[in-house]
Amino acid sequence: MVFYASRYLNNDTGSANKPEFQTTSYCNIIKGCQSRVGEGLVSLNILPSTMPTGQPLDITVELSGLIAEKVTMEFVGRNMPMGLMPFSLKKQSGQSSGPERYTGTGSITFCTADTKMVWVARAKIETREAIHRVLFELDTLETDKQ
Repeated sequence: MVFYASRYLNNDTGSANKPEFQTTSYCNIIKGCQSRVGEGLVSLNILPSTMPTGQPLDITVELSGLIAEKVTMEFVGRNMPMGLMPFSLKKQSGQSSGPERYTGTGSITFCTADTKMVWVARAKIETREAIHRVLFELDTLETDKQ
């Protein structure tokens, strides 16, 4: 009985019944990141683009063609999930047109096992209809990958 009660209380948006979709994109942080999600577009901007470990990172996610109820972000190692906690992004009010903008502050930790860790920014966008997970494989170099 306790299991069912805690499951009900922790499921405040009914997200367990929503279909989930995942998209993975390459992302050159210096140039900005975009990923097509269904009919919508998700843009990610991280400052500073050098992504220093243990320091605050300003995160902006813009949504075009998607209306979110909640947006969270977390950074994980591509080849070594670090078990980091997601952080919520707050919707910026006062926008009359254009994409919905969500902002927040996050950070990455230093990995002692892999000093050249490839980080993945994992955005979770909950809409009324579905949950969209957008994984951006982050590259801080100034050169383009083809």
